[in-house]
Amino acid sequence: MVLGYFGKTPVPADPEIIKLASEKLKLEPTTENPLDIADRDEKKTMSYWENRLKEENIETTEENIFIAAACDEKGIAFLKGESPLNVRKTDDKICENDKECVIGENKSMSNASGNYTVVVDGQKFNVTVAEGNADIQVTPVAQNDSTAPAASAPVGGAEVPATVSGNIWKVLVKVGDKVEKGQVVAILEAMKMEIDVEAPCDGTISAILANPSDAVEEGQAIATIS
Repeated sequence: MVLGYFGKTPVPADPEIIKLASEKLKLEPTTENPLDIADRDEKKTMSYWENRLKEENIETTEENIFIAAACDEKGIAFLKGESPLNVRKTDDKICENDKECVIGENKSMSNASGNYTVVVDGQKFNVTVAEGNADIQVTPVAQNDSTAPAASAPVGGAEVPATVSGNIWKVLVKVGDKVEKGQVVAILEAMKMEIDVEAPCDGTISAILANPSDAVEEGQAIATIS
């Protein structure tokens, strides 16, 4: 939005935010009419998605066209029944007087407090969560030095870890591909968001350890670089 691809913002956006968005999204700011931009994109036409559904032998109903156009290839996978079901099983909830909800037989929120690791813009933080009005301590685990020279793969190979827990959406490389530090090698889907997984160093992809739709935990190796 701040780059102008959804029209003009109600008030001018902060130049620093525009610069940050441009760098992260690899898009230049624009003042062009968003409708003109959309008209040049074949994937935003009805005919494109009608043909795409026909290619997959999916009925071209208005509902199916909407799902495919709104969700892109994820919508196609959903309509083909190939989209993974992300159902998380939890303990039964016990609610009292429709006001207070507690979890589990012991009526305690055992999963609400504890130590967690969160990732913000590729940087890890240790977070302590406690019930009530207790203080929450946030401690940075590691600092990324953007001025440091590109690292090379260590002897024996380097792992490309999942930055967060989620599902593999796409693997963008194959064994034998040469990659540079910071290059996106895979895309995770977590909390309805697409999250890039970048190569930690320069080198050659020696193994792919996860496939599309696989569920992975934070830190789990997706690939190795030698």
